[in-house]
Amino acid sequence: MDDVTKGGAPRTKRVQSVIRTVDILRAIGNAGEALTLSELAERTGLPRSTVHRIVQTLQSVHFVAKGARVGGLRLGPEFDRLAASSRHALIPTMRPFLENLAQETSEGASLTVLEGLNVRFLDQAIVGQGLRAITLVGSTFPAHCTANGKILLAALPRAVVRRMLPKQLETRTSRTITDPECLMDELDRITTEGVAYDREEHHVGISAIAAFVVDDANNYAAISVAMPTAHFENREEFLTKIVRRTANHASLALGWKGSNGT
Repeated sequence: MDDVTKGGAPRTKRVQSVIRTVDILRAIGNAGEALTLSELAERTGLPRSTVHRIVQTLQSVHFVAKGARVGGLRLGPEFDRLAASSRHALIPTMRPFLENLAQETSEGASLTVLEGLNVRFLDQAIVGQGLRAITLVGSTFPAHCTANGKILLAALPRAVVRRMLPKQLETRTSRTITDPECLMDELDRITTEGVAYDREEHHVGISAIAAFVVDDANNYAAISVAMPTAHFENREEFLTKIVRRTANHASLALGWKGSNGT
């Protein structure tokens, strides 16, 4: 007996429609700005009529909404709600790793996710006393000048990153990378090394190291340690090893089958 639905349609056609829907949602989510139907068709390789039909359905269930620009589309409130639930579900699993990272380094350890061209802090672990680099949970920082932001940008396809970046990136300090092409070179290095650094690029006197964590569905987050630059100097190799190892163990706990170094 053929594998068909009750209505007689092959199940492969239903699966294909889901794939197309996911492609559209990913294109909107990765764009960093609202996209028109024509832009969505171009980026997904789907006929405009198909995109229009799927988008209408997604709008009816609030997974897609109208953007600020005329004819633009963005991810809707229902998508945001589910994404927020997924992110908060990540915190209990990651909390022991953050605490161990903070304990081993004697610095503040954070868990972050990418939101467009920003990173959002989901959780942070602080141990002991003394001078620490502390960020309020829920805060957002620019991705291009932070270690956790750069590691997450490096996990994206380069074509996606290029579409997201403006012609000139915001300057935060004299060390901030403001040229998109220079940032792309930095992302290539990060991909090779599996770790990202912020050497006073976001805030004078503060440095950081980050590595990504990834689950069995290839969803990415970042763990990082940030500290006064005086704590970073002469400890870079030591800190890098601990951050890499922690990220690897955290990824395995999330069901990832690969290895990003120990």
